[in-house]
Amino acid sequence: MFDEASKLSIPVVIHAGMTWGADAMMKYSHPSLLEDAAHDFPELNLVIAHMGWPYVLESVTLAMKYQNVYLDTSCLYADTPKEFIEYVFTKQVPITLIERSLNRRILFGSNYPRIEMHKMAKAVRNVLREEDVIQNIFCNNALKLLGVTMEGES
Repeated sequence: MFDEASKLSIPVVIHAGMTWGADAMMKYSHPSLLEDAAHDFPELNLVIAHMGWPYVLESVTLAMKYQNVYLDTSCLYADTPKEFIEYVFTKQVPITLIERSLNRRILFGSNYPRIEMHKMAKAVRNVLREEDVIQNIFCNNALKLLGVTMEGES
């Protein structure tokens, strides 16, 4: 599957971390299991859904190490979107790491229909301080991942 997706330049989104399914064992959703694919298929873009929560540091490490690994912000499983994103983006991962090193590796995701998109968007915007980082997470990174160029760009 990874080989074909790589040949076709199709990004692959992989659920990682917490899962509510009683029959889905969490040991199979640990983000570190994706390292072989990230390494063996460097042309394949992988998106670790939910930032792999609760294994956020492992997911962040993969995104820092492999240029073909992305994360999304749909990591909400408890609290309000504001509280949870604030916790992940300031306690689990320093905001400076997100703004300086990961701002081109993170995509906006809301986990809709579990969380309404506007609530997650507001939570992400409330935590981030720099407009260029916000623009990357909400727009630029997805365009790059999908190979879309805006009119007038090359």
